[in-house]
Amino acid sequence: MKQLKHPAGSGNRSLTDVCVARQPIFGTMGEVAGYELLYRRSPSDKAAGTSVSRNAMGADGIVHAFLNVGLEGLTTGRAAYVNFTREMLLVGAYTPLPAEHVVIELLAEVEPDDDVETACEQLVDAGYALALDDFAGGAEFGRLLELATVVKVDVLDVPAKRLDEIAQQLAPYDVRLLAERVETANVRATCAGLGYELFQGYFFAQPEVVAGRALVSDDLAIAQAINVLRDPNASDSDAEAVIGTDVGLSYRLLRMVNSAAGGGREIESIRHAVQLTGRNELAKCLALLLVSSIAGRRAAHRELLHLAVQRARLCELLAATAGLGRDGNASFLVGLVSLLDAIAGIPTTDLLESIALAPPIRAALVERTGPYAGPLTLAEAYERGEWTAVVREASSLGLDVSQVGELYVQSLAWTRARLLSLTAG
Repeated sequence: MKQLKHPAGSGNRSLTDVCVARQPIFGTMGEVAGYELLYRRSPSDKAAGTSVSRNAMGADGIVHAFLNVGLEGLTTGRAAYVNFTREMLLVGAYTPLPAEHVVIELLAEVEPDDDVETACEQLVDAGYALALDDFAGGAEFGRLLELATVVKVDVLDVPAKRLDEIAQQLAPYDVRLLAERVETANVRATCAGLGYELFQGYFFAQPEVVAGRALVSDDLAIAQAINVLRDPNASDSDAEAVIGTDVGLSYRLLRMVNSAAGGGREIESIRHAVQLTGRNELAKCLALLLVSSIAGRRAAHRELLHLAVQRARLCELLAATAGLGRDGNASFLVGLVSLLDAIAGIPTTDLLESIALAPPIRAALVERTGPYAGPLTLAEAYERGEWTAVVREASSLGLDVSQVGELYVQSLAWTRARLLSLTAG
């Protein structure tokens, strides 16, 4: 296979400098069908790349994701959608990747000429799935549509009539339609009604508020326990009394705390758990249980649960690495609760009436201001692949962008392990 050349002077650059994030792709039932890998060789590059060509960026992205970070760590076994340029396609840059775990996403700028069609035939013959990005119609794509498995359509601000026309045009082909840049539940519903089967965008993080909705009784019990644990005037006995009133909560909490301790010590009681683990850490565990409880009621919210836990861990790591000298559990709670409105469908201000959090935490959640806002803003920017914002926010915290990428990968691994304890038993 022909080797893609790296830009001059990049030979000594660590792969940890590369920014790799991910964006989930959902199926019709809200399940995660895969992740698109969002990549930049350097956060200072614009969306299309400035100092580095798209070909070098894409090639390095493959190397970083597969050899350094590991696709399993990024996608937890689900399909990885990897952007490909014309040159990457023609030189067969996909060959290091496992065909059963990746979808080669051909960028919209690639013209469907004879060489591209031949290369796509070879790709499919080798067992790889092909996706076409930003499809907007055109007879010249006929052969590629015969080869493709997925066709992505940018649906942002596109009338339903036009989306239907595209769906009808693609009906004769054996492809799945993926609606990308879906930002509201209504747009998702419209696309689903027109035959789109896959969905990508920020709709899942937009709270769909229902009048009169509130936390159910089990959730309120968890919220009350969090309040007691974070109250400096409450005793360990008070915490034990509140948690012990809910058998299910007590059992799950004990299982979770024991799992977090590595299974080396058996926890005998709620008071033992409080003393062994510490009240701040127990409050963190309860916050995880609260988000898990709410998210578990709907399949569409399971990815939100994963994102909430990961964001919480990333905020905690960012705060610690930046040497902020603040309560790491507070940064964790900020990250976790920042998605609770989307999961529960309740405005953040209403949720905070049930969960008594300190004013600086409330300020970070509601206004994105105060001492805990920096790690949250940086984590959100990284999740969206907004690399210019990542550079700015990392600099404001005194962090190297490479450190942020490393912490992001660490948060993925930590979250995967922690979710096992959340769902155990």
